[in-house]
Amino acid sequence: MRGNINWMHARQAMFQSDLFGDDLKKLMPIINTDGSDSGMFDNCLELLVLAGRSLPHAVMMMIPEPWPITPP
Repeated sequence: MRGNINWMHARQAMFQSDLFGDDLKKLMPIINTDGSDSGMFDNCLELLVLAGRSLPHAVMMMIPEPWPITPP
């Protein structure tokens, strides 16, 4: 969880959007670390959807693929 939060904080300075323009800075920080785990998930999901991703696509981006299990 901490790694994902740090990843988002490190990259939000590079965000750019024709849709939001200079108003994008008003969205910062994207992740509200005072919130719950699910609240932080919602923060990121909302950004992806408002930025133009479909809800199914955004959800798939948020959930990591399973690691393959190698036989012993």
